[in-house]
Amino acid sequence: MLKKSLFFFIFLFDVLFSQSIVNIQYNSTTTFGGGPTPQTPGSYVWTEYTNIEQGLNVNIVVDPTQDIFLQLNNSKINLTGQGLKIFASISVKFNGGSWSETLSSASTESGWISVPISSVGKHTMEVKWMEVGSIHYISRTYDVYITNQSNKLFKDSFNNTITCWGNGNGTPIIISEGFDPYNISNAEFLMYKGDDLFNELLLHGFDIYILNFNINGQDMRNLASIYNSASNYLSNLTNNNNMVACGISMGGVIVKYALAKAEQDGNALPFCRYISIDSPHQGANINEDLQGKIKDKGSNFDKFNLNNTAAHQMLQNNTFGSLYNDFYNELNALNNSLGYPQLTENIGVSFSNGSPNSSLPNPWLRMRIYHLWVITDEYFIQRIGGDDDVSGSLLPTSSVPDNVLSFMAAIPSALGYVQFERYGDPTFIPYFSSADIVNGTSKFDVHITANSNCYHDEFPQEVVTDLLTLLTVTTSGELVYNENWEDNVSLAGNVSIPAGITLRIKNGISLDLNNYTITSTGGSIIIDSDVNLDALIINKSNGTTIGIYPPNYSLQALLNSAGTNQTLLLQSKTYNSNLSIMNKPNFTIKGVNTGQTTINGNITITNSSYTNISDLNINSFKTITVNGGTRPSIRNISYSGSYPSYIKVYDGVTTETSNI
Repeated sequence: MLKKSLFFFIFLFDVLFSQSIVNIQYNSTTTFGGGPTPQTPGSYVWTEYTNIEQGLNVNIVVDPTQDIFLQLNNSKINLTGQGLKIFASISVKFNGGSWSETLSSASTESGWISVPISSVGKHTMEVKWMEVGSIHYISRTYDVYITNQSNKLFKDSFNNTITCWGNGNGTPIIISEGFDPYNISNAEFLMYKGDDLFNELLLHGFDIYILNFNINGQDMRNLASIYNSASNYLSNLTNNNNMVACGISMGGVIVKYALAKAEQDGNALPFCRYISIDSPHQGANINEDLQGKIKDKGSNFDKFNLNNTAAHQMLQNNTFGSLYNDFYNELNALNNSLGYPQLTENIGVSFSNGSPNSSLPNPWLRMRIYHLWVITDEYFIQRIGGDDDVSGSLLPTSSVPDNVLSFMAAIPSALGYVQFERYGDPTFIPYFSSADIVNGTSKFDVHITANSNCYHDEFPQEVVTDLLTLLTVTTSGELVYNENWEDNVSLAGNVSIPAGITLRIKNGISLDLNNYTITSTGGSIIIDSDVNLDALIINKSNGTTIGIYPPNYSLQALLNSAGTNQTLLLQSKTYNSNLSIMNKPNFTIKGVNTGQTTINGNITITNSSYTNISDLNINSFKTITVNGGTRPSIRNISYSGSYPSYIKVYDGVTTETSNI
């Protein structure tokens, strides 16, 4: 789900913009740098654009191929050779179908073509071309990943974009992308990689907004200003001041800075939660020997992945120069030296469980440089110090693929390339950094961990499940994940909790049943003590809640359906109902206390041994009658009105009464 790598170096081209394409993106690039943009949120002016035809430029000359991420029925592609190749023909086919010629006369690109794929998921695209003057075809095969069509698109005055999935009526989750200095990992990439989480959130009424920075490698304080601006714009647009802030990788630090700085300045951003996903709150780690080889042998293009302001701020040790201490000292001093927003619930996610990583072998990586298919040089990357081995998420496997580090700026990519052989996995985001552990304690209100130390570009399923437990609210139907209800909830239908699932209704919320029920079909219901709940509750004898019913639900129907060893809890109100408890041993009816719960009706207990009636008031002329059964009990009963009420016992064996 995260940025593919810190070293994702690939080549692209300049291409003519098409008026029909709303948002033109790239899957590889030869350009770098740019900026900086302003550090004042008010400088960014946002506009909503028609969400039609996202365009992706695909450089077919680059080898190996790079993955392609598109929207279903909303994307076109342009096949090109970075403006340097002149093609006599270009043909393409999808999913093993028939070839379609997209270019029949000499040109440097195919022009925008539609993608005839009708389903989300993984697909294939094959391309073959012939250059002018050649008699041979060259071919490439791509993995194409299709995500659902987005619903909205926004751009600001500096070409930053927000892509929205959702109908615009749900709770907004505004997600900051991570480190992407060449701006090649688009919103579709994040949406596809995180589909297990994002699709579930969409089903639960959230809207997903993914913020893509046009100049990603600039000062993180500038990026925080963009996030600040986007947040206020979307809050005003959606009329929502209770949004969820989220940052992925470096994005988690950007969002934290934005929220804490806004609170410090007295202009708190409109969020109720802040989620950091495997983010470097105490910096990231990149092997220094690898950095040294890039600095000594790499082209300026190669070096830019490390030699930019954001990388200088984020890396604990940067061979090209460091702004690490300056940035993190400033971040931690924000908001009265708290370094965090205080008006949000702060949730940290680590793609690690804190266990030590296995020690890396030496060397841990071999690089072979080829020119005209002949090895011209070979380097071995050594493990330096203990930073590579500390617990934490691992450097992505895709961070050092073939032909990523050119090391040969003067050699055309078609003639020279680099191959890597990896012997071990160094740490990328240390556990103490993603968890922001100080003096042995995480600074997050809630900290979620993976089951093991995972790659930084893989989103562990157990983390998805835990996040959904925190964020989702099922207001109708069956729960799929554990859920914690922390905000006021209004049901839209009956809710059931199946075996293996837990619903916790947390302190301080108000639950409006709307005449619907919450029932266990094998799962668990936990209700905190100060929940504002006007309802009837059936509990098992061990205290586990198995059903919550609206106050106007038929008490008699509920009694008839209840089983042995269950308790019916009444609330602070008057119930106008006669009750007949027949053949229900060990059954309990319990009010709040004698001054709050009133039964305006007769209660009859028949052949129900050890049944209990307690903590309620009986109205005038009403009776509690016992017809048989062993040791039923009647306790803490008061009477109201000026006329008598009675307890009548017939054939009961040792009926117990007290405090009547």
